[in-house]
Amino acid sequence: MNNRATLNLAWRIIIIILLLPLAYHCDFFDITPPEIEIISPIEGETYFGAIPCEIRATDNRKVTKVEVFLGGESVHEFTRGPYE
Repeated sequence: MNNRATLNLAWRIIIIILLLPLAYHCDFFDITPPEIEIISPIEGETYFGAIPCEIRATDNRKVTKVEVFLGGESVHEFTRGPYE
């Protein structure tokens, strides 16, 4: 390798080392799924009218929204907690 090729390779390595921490914080590397717990409605209960809804959602990074589906259709979207 000549000096110019060595210098180019060194710069590429330096750039990769500097960019790796930025890439780590990208959602692409987030393989941990969020955890969701439905507090209410209680399973098996019968409700009439408005249905009380309380959800506990956590993630190793950040929960940006919680979407509630009923019969396959989105009926409500929370964009910040508490999700009730």
